[in-house]
Amino acid sequence: MGFGHDGVLTDNDPDHMEKLVKFNELLANIVIYYNAAELTAILNQLRTERDDQGNKYVLKPEDIAVLSPYARAHIRRFGDYTLDDTPPDGTVEHHLDLDDDDAGEDTVSGVADASAA
Repeated sequence: MGFGHDGVLTDNDPDHMEKLVKFNELLANIVIYYNAAELTAILNQLRTERDDQGNKYVLKPEDIAVLSPYARAHIRRFGDYTLDDTPPDGTVEHHLDLDDDDAGEDTVSGVADASAA
């Protein structure tokens, strides 16, 4: 995650180096947590929606298996971020229900095959 000097530590001060390493670990964990929460929310929302023909989306485990909250590239360094220090209105959704008890003829795959991209 280190942006300056492509993540290379250019300071010889051990205390400063340790701070940079710990900061990068913390930042990486924050990005992974945020991405995991967003992926879960989006996939749960997709399960409740229907396509243009009224068919339900089905989230297949093999399709979701290729998704990862671990972002190594395309992180918006200079993105428009706001810091909201108010507590969230409840808990973060952490459960992704892949059981499809009510799946029938009116279902389509909701996640594209990664090999087709």
